[in-house]
Amino acid sequence: MRGRASRRALLAGAVLIGSGCASGGPRGGGDPSTSVASQDAAEPEAAEREPASHRFPGPQAGAVAPSLERLVWYRGGPPPAGEPYVLFFWGTWCKPCKKALPTLMTRCGERELPIVAVSRDPVGLLDAFFMAWTEPFPLRVAIDPKPYPVHWAYEAWSVPRFVYVGANGHIDRVVYGAGDLDAL
Repeated sequence: MRGRASRRALLAGAVLIGSGCASGGPRGGGDPSTSVASQDAAEPEAAEREPASHRFPGPQAGAVAPSLERLVWYRGGPPPAGEPYVLFFWGTWCKPCKKALPTLMTRCGERELPIVAVSRDPVGLLDAFFMAWTEPFPLRVAIDPKPYPVHWAYEAWSVPRFVYVGANGHIDRVVYGAGDLDAL
């Protein structure tokens, strides 16, 4: 009984860390329509063996940040070379993304970190979103065109995801979901 209770507590933590919108897409060769949180719940033994920060796919802290050169710039442009920045994987339809924006904007503003907002939404959806959106939003917005090379490189199939990249071009940290806005 004790093992079952600790497993439930661990899975509850995984859902908190991974809370966000499932954007449908490949995850380590699994079913593209399955979100990170539901896959973790279906694989409790794997969730118990791996540290929370590494149960999620994609490059982790210390890895070289994958290139952004295949992005199509909707507004703004790439961050200056040799300077730190934050990648914000988001979707126009994603409520947790919108909820996280004020905190992200404040924290990055305090640290003078540029934010690159990366979406898979087409231009028409972005146009409609920005016509209606009245809150502050990152100045750099990019579209990851099909077949989504940047999402593949970062394995960012659930949103929001925040990737802090240092001036050395290596990932400093990754924050999954909006369950803990203090982590931003």
